[in-house]
Formats: sequence, structure tokens, C-alpha cells
Amino acid sequence: MMASLSNRAIQKIAIRRIQNSKTRSVFMGIVILFATMILAFIASYAYNITHEYAAQTAYQAIYLNLSEDSISALQNDPRISSVGFYQSVGMTEKENGVTMGLVCSDENTMRLSNIVLSDGTMPEAADEILVEEGYLAAMQLDAQIGDPISVTYRNQASREMETYTFVIKGIISTTAESDANRIAYNAVVSSKFVQENEALSKQPLSAMIAVRDAGSYGNQELKELVQNIGAECGITADQIQVNNLYIDSNNASGGTVMTVLAVAAVLLGACALVIYNIFYISIVGNVTAFGQLRTIGATKKQIKKIVSIEGDRLALSFVPFGCLLGYVLAFLVDRQAFQAFTDFIIVLLSGIVAFIVVKLSAKKPAKVAMSISPIEAFKYSAYTGGKAETKKQHRLTPYSLALLNLCRNKRKSIMTFVSLALSGMLLVSLSSLLTSLDPTERAKQSFPYEASYTVELNRELLSPTVSITDLQADNPLTDELYQNLATVDGISEVICQKEIRVVLDGMETTIYGMNDYDKSALSSRLMAGTLPEPDAQSNNTLIVNISSPELGYLNKSYDVGDTVTFTLDGVGGQESIELVVAAIISDRNDASSFILPESVIEEIVPYSANSAYVLRATEEYSQATESAIQSMIAGVDALRLETLNDLIIQYESVFSTISVAVYSLLGFIAVFSIINLVNTCMTNIISRQKEIGLLRAVGLDHKQLSQMISIENAFQTFGSFLFSTILGLLAGQIICSFVQNIPGFNFVRYAFPLLPLLAYLLVVVFLQLGITMWADRYYRKSSVVEQIRTVD
Repeated sequence: MMASLSNRAIQKIAIRRIQNSKTRSVFMGIVILFATMILAFIASYAYNITHEYAAQTAYQAIYLNLSEDSISALQNDPRISSVGFYQSVGMTEKENGVTMGLVCSDENTMRLSNIVLSDGTMPEAADEILVEEGYLAAMQLDAQIGDPISVTYRNQASREMETYTFVIKGIISTTAESDANRIAYNAVVSSKFVQENEALSKQPLSAMIAVRDAGSYGNQELKELVQNIGAECGITADQIQVNNLYIDSNNASGGTVMTVLAVAAVLLGACALVIYNIFYISIVGNVTAFGQLRTIGATKKQIKKIVSIEGDRLALSFVPFGCLLGYVLAFLVDRQAFQAFTDFIIVLLSGIVAFIVVKLSAKKPAKVAMSISPIEAFKYSAYTGGKAETKKQHRLTPYSLALLNLCRNKRKSIMTFVSLALSGMLLVSLSSLLTSLDPTERAKQSFPYEASYTVELNRELLSPTVSITDLQADNPLTDELYQNLATVDGISEVICQKEIRVVLDGMETTIYGMNDYDKSALSSRLMAGTLPEPDAQSNNTLIVNISSPELGYLNKSYDVGDTVTFTLDGVGGQESIELVVAAIISDRNDASSFILPESVIEEIVPYSANSAYVLRATEEYSQATESAIQSMIAGVDALRLETLNDLIIQYESVFSTISVAVYSLLGFIAVFSIINLVNTCMTNIISRQKEIGLLRAVGLDHKQLSQMISIENAFQTFGSFLFSTILGLLAGQIICSFVQNIPGFNFVRYAFPLLPLLAYLLVVVFLQLGITMWADRYYRKSSVVEQIRTVD
């Protein structure tokens, strides 16, 4: 019996195999490096962003407009570890591109908001203030602690502009101070300042809370807890604001954990598949060499160990570089959120995971190498084919040779094809959705009647003490303004919108006015009853949108003939009004729950119920038209101008950001598929040198060889492109159709993803040409005799 090989010999054989197969080894190393880099980057970057969000605040909920009883109950609740009280004072007008919010808060609120007093002391006197150093720099103010600073702000209670001279008592810093594009800053004033202000002193306090032992709860459980605490302290649901971002960042739910694990599994699975394919193709292409090792005494375990050592050495050579690149990339992408030590640990763990994935990927191919006996090894073929095929005689052409080769290893061909097709299908289908996000249609949802401009009541003035009714009491949307707007060059028509604020079962809601244009649109959505005329006078004219989100939230339903009682909080005090439902409509894309003819609204309220003048234009946008409208409302603080053009630009930016994020994720997935394709093609070409040499010996010229390789590659590249395009476009249409039916998403208009498809096709063409050209050069550099004698 022949003695087995020594461990030293096994090590040398594994090293020699790596050295002799430089192309395969380098390619496998690049795959390992790239996969490790992506894994390390995603893990560290995701942690950094999550930690950054979590560090922005330290509270689980805010309770607004509290009564004295609610304040006392919160202070004595044993489930709360910390509670801070605050009151919003006002906001400065934008100047030098920045604003500053003034708030009266205690030290607990500052701590829970992660506002740090970096220098100075807390304000006590009415004229003392804490400001951010960044605000002073942005306003180009050369001021320090002890210096006066004049602040002009809009009073949160009175909604009037006020100017007050403070003395800087201290400097505060926040988690946002390092943001280069920051436009909003914070300032803290004393409680005495609030007490001395007539309007602010009547404002109720709000509170931030931190739950005791919050880490012991799941995120949904914690959200329910803070809502229950509020309810038990006499706080209504509309006064509770749950800090979902903080809770979700610190108290991951089972669903969140599963999502993260699923993404990691997809990434690691794609990496493992590529590495597995490289090892598998290498092993089955060199079974003869392993058979020779068996004949000189290598045992099955030693054969397995050779493959394992190859994988370990490649992993140890490239995984550290991948970790380093991932670490550097996480730093470059977001330097502010980067955490050197923590990210180092995360990257180190990612490297360990990548090393384990390489070992597992080499495990199955190693079993293939050790499972074949020395005699079988010399007869072993990595290709499989049907018995009937062996009896057929084929006319040898580049096309038939390519087809035969693809069919001889169906498993390898199918795995590569499916990998490419699935990633391509995902790209095409999601590209269809992203291309169908129409910013113009989304913006038009806020501009009815095909309008381009809206002059409306300035809702930035609204507060707990200032309602839309208060603005309408001295309504600046006058008949005179209506006439003046109608004379502006470029304006073809001015349409008035009306609304009134009412209370239904203790909850505020809005009744909107219906004009002639509205009735035409509502007619197509009529479910029951008869639509009244816009100039109707009867109280039997209420229109209910049964599909509105508000009614769904309130769990209310109405039928024609039902009487609905509203409380009108008007200028003359509260008054109950009863309206009878005349018609039921269904429109899930409209937030309006209740609609009345304009004439009825005018009868109900003693003031002007105008809420906006909607302006239709002769052209989509004109700077001269906007300037003319702006000049008419200049100085009227209660009015603001909104333009369709500005809103379109905003949504273009939002949709562009979404697209970049989605395409980046798709890019990571596609890269592994491309690597898998390139690996399969290249290793297939390298492992078939003997076969190619024999074909060249019997007359196959370079042109025919190039055609054969090109046809083989085209099956994977262009075949998967056609497959994924057809199925991806079909899936894209289905996705867009589904999204369109979601309330508020009717702006999605299916659009053929031409540019993404062209980019996809361009990548496929370059892959096809690149692999074919590389194969041609690879075979040209060696003679027929050298190829026949080649042993890897």
C-alpha cells in the first residue's frame, strides 16, 4: 500500500496550484476582495447611519399642549425615567439662507434632544439666551458670551413678528452642527421671557419623555406603551407624537431584523455562488490532476485539504484588503457618521464572515475532487449529455460546437443564465417603476384645475392658538385681489377655493367648497345619491367621500339621508350645524372627507371662507408672471404664493434621490451576476485548452474559434438580456398598476424604461465583446501543441 503524502507536501501542492493558475487565482481573489469590501462597507455604513439617527434624540415620545393634571401625571409615572418640559417660542425669518428656532426648555429637554451646553450657563433672566456658534457664523455676527444679539422672530402664540435684544448666556451644540448644508439652528430662552410675554404666557407646555428600561421592549411594544402612558395621563391621541425613528433605530423589531438578515443573506449568497462556481469549474477541469495525486498516495482527506488550503490562502490574501477598502469607503461616504473603533470591529467581523463564506464555498467542490477514484479520474468529464446525443453525428460548425458545449454542462450554463436573468429582471422591473414616477403629475395633485400658480392663506402661520378660521376672520383673499390677479399677463382664469374648519365628535376636520369645476370631477366618482348644484341653498347638500383616509382612520361610514352634526368654531363663538348627506362619492386619492356647495358654505359662516385663489396660466411657467403675482401680495404676511414649477423641481429632486438609492442597491446585485458570468466564461475558456487545441489541429481557424466562443457567450449575455427584458417589462407594468391603486399614488404613469434598458444593453454588449476579445487573444498567444499539452 502506497504511503500518503506528508502535510508539507500537501501545502506545497496547494501553493503550486495557486501559482500555476494565476489567472484563476487572481480572478477568484478579486471576487473575494470585492465581496468583502461590499459586505464591510454596507455593514459599517448601515450601522453608522442607524447610530446617527438614534443619536439625534433620546426620547421616545412628545406630548403636546398639556394640562396641569397631565403634567403632574407624567412627573409621577413610574414607567418614565426622564421627562422634560418645553414651549415653542417662535422662528426667525430666513436670512442669509438660515433660520433659528427659539424654544424655552429645561435641562432634561435639552438632554433628551441631545442639545449640549458647551460653554456658559443656563439662561435665567428674561433677556438671556443660548445660541449655536454656527448660527452666529452664518449670520456673520462677531458676538460672544456676554454680548447682545438682536433677534427678529415670529411669535408662536400671537403669530406676530417681534424683535427682542438678548444677551448671549451660553453656547450650545447639537448633533446637526457638522452638517455643511444646514439651514436651521436652535436657541434656548428662559422661562421668565415666556412669562413676561402676554401671548406666550398663555401657551400650554409640551413634554418629551424617556421610558424606563426602554431596551427591554420591542419597537412596536414600546410605541404602544408611550401611547398608553399618554392616554392614562389624560392626553388625547392627536397630542401624542411617537418618535418612530428613534424607537426603530434602538429597538429593532423582528421584521426589521429579518429584513437586515435577508439583505445580508442575499449578498452573502451571491458571493458564495460566485466563489463556489470558480472552485467547482476549477476542480472539474482538473480532476485528472487530482487523479494523478491519488495514484502517488494522496488520500481523499488530503485532496480535500489541498482545495481547502487554496481557499484559505486566497481568503487570507484578499479578505484583509477587502476589509480595508470597505473601511475606507465607509469613511469617505459619510465622515461625520464614521466611528473609527466601532467600524473597525464591524469590518473585522465582516472579514471573518467573508472568510467563512469562502471556506463553505470551497467545501462542495472539494468533495467532488475527493470522491473520484484514480481510475475514474482519468475518464471523468465535467460535461453531461443525453445518451441519444452520443449516437448522433453533428456537422461541426462554430454554431453547433457552441451549442454542444452549452448542453454538455447544463447545470453550469443554467446557473449562470438564471443569475444574470434574475438580476436583469429586477433591474428592468424596478426601472419601470422609477421611470414611471412622474414629478409633474405628483406636483399637479396640489394644483387643481390644471393651474400653474396658487395664492393661498399662509398656513405657516397656523399654530395651536391660530387656526385657519382666525386667518379667514380678516381674509386677505378679497374680491379686489381676485380682480387684480385676473388682469396679470399670462393668467387666463382665477378660480376661488373655499373651506371651513369644523369639529366632528371632538376631532377637527375640514369641509371643502364645491364649484362648477369640482362638480364635473365629482360626477365620475358618484356612488350614491344626487350631487347638489354649486349654488344650492338647502342643508340637504353634504357630499361625503366614503374612501377618504380620514374617515377610514375615524372608522366612520355614512349613507344618503344621514344627518351629520358639526361644531363650527367661528368668530362669533361655537355653533352646531346639522347637514344631511345628499351624495356619496369614492376617491381614495382625495383627502377631502366632506364637501359642500360654495353657496351653502357662504350661508353657514359670517366671514369669507376663501382659502385660495387658483390661477390658470396661458403657459406653464413665466418668471414675469410670478413676479407680477408676488408684487401684488408683497407685504401681506397672511398670503403666500405657490408655483407648480417650484413643486415640480422639488419632486424631481426627491425622485432622483430615491432612484440613486435603488439603482445603487441594484448595482451591487448586478455586479455579482456579472462577475459570475465573467468567471464562468473565462474559466470555461481556460479549462478547455486541450479541447480547443485538438479542434485547431483538425482545421478550426481563429475566425471560426472566435465565432464559437462568441456564440457561447451570446447565449448568456443576450439570452439573459432578452429573457429579463421581457419578464421585467411585464413585471414592471404589474408593479406600476399595483402602485397606482394605492391611495395618493395615482401620479404613477407607466413609462417605458428606455434609458435604463439602453444602459443595460450597453453593458451586455461590452461584456460580450470583452470576453470574446479576451478569449481570442488568450488562444492566439499559444500554439496548438502547447494547448494540447497544457495541464493546469
